[in-house]
Amino acid sequence: MKPRYMIALVAAAVVCVACGCGGESGGGVDGGAGPGNHPPQLEAQRDTSVVLGDTLELWARAEDPDGHTVTYGLIVPLSLEELLSGYSPDAHIRTDGRFLFVPVTEDGHVRAFRFTAEDDFGGSDLEQFQVNITGRSTGSSAALASASASASFAK
Repeated sequence: MKPRYMIALVAAAVVCVACGCGGESGGGVDGGAGPGNHPPQLEAQRDTSVVLGDTLELWARAEDPDGHTVTYGLIVPLSLEELLSGYSPDAHIRTDGRFLFVPVTEDGHVRAFRFTAEDDFGGSDLEQFQVNITGRSTGSSAALASASASASFAK
């Protein structure tokens, strides 16, 4: 029991669901991490909302001033309570920046996420945003809310 608790305490700060970044953020926030290297710059993400059970789709987008390949990752901050209650990943990001989130049990809860963008030379950037999870709507209002959230971030 004690080792499990220690692991949970360490993991309580963040869970990194990274594609290609190996759980690291390279040179840190806005870090160039190399002489002459400029970090990628993530586009700003606005806070948004999603209806419980619907899929929220966003796109992380970044430009690298040096033209380097950019790899995207996702950091999901979790509380110790969330970790101990059996959290299973409900948010994912692909290497092309496509982010999917399907909340299933947190009506009225606000979740925080951080996109990461890293170039091949250790330059990186972070962009934080929040998602408010609302109760299940009925009829066309649920579809409209979901479509609106997806459309406003798809680029």
